[in-house]
Amino acid sequence: MRKKIIGAAALVVAFSISVASLAVDGKRYAGSFCAFADGDTGWKSRHPSKFQNGAGSTLRAVCPVIQDGIDGDIEYAEVIADAAIDENTCYFSERRQDGSYYSWTHDDVVSAGGGYNKTRWANGSAQLSTTAGAAFSIACDLPNGSLILMYRVDEP
Repeated sequence: MRKKIIGAAALVVAFSISVASLAVDGKRYAGSFCAFADGDTGWKSRHPSKFQNGAGSTLRAVCPVIQDGIDGDIEYAEVIADAAIDENTCYFSERRQDGSYYSWTHDDVVSAGGGYNKTRWANGSAQLSTTAGAAFSIACDLPNGSLILMYRVDEP
C-alpha cells in the first residue's frame, strides 16, 4: 500500500511539473522602464507607472524586454499608450547576434479603455517572427504630452 501512495505522489509531482512548463511566462512592465532613445533630451515624467514625453516635440521612447534565458523567443507583446499613439508609431525590434536588425509595426491596435490604445504583436504572424538568441525592445514615437502606461511581453 505504501508503495502505491509513493508512486501516486511521484506521478502527481511529475504531472504538475510538466503542466507548469507548458505555461506562458508573461511579464508586465510599468512605462517607467522606458527611456528616450537619444538620451535625456527633454522633460519627461517617470511616474512609477508611466513614461510621458514633455519635451515639446515627438521623441522615440525605447522600452527594454528582459528575458529569462539567452536563447529565449517572444510569443506575444503589447504596449498600452494614450490614444495619441496610433497604429504607425510603435515598433517591436530585434537585434540578432550577427548584428542584423529587424523591426515590426503591429498586428493590430485596439482600444484599451480610458483613452488608451493597445498595440499588439503575436509571434508567427507577419508582424512578429523573432529569432532565439536575439535582443528585443519596444519603441514608440511619442508626440509631446503623450505617454506609455505599460507594456507586456510573453515568452513561451
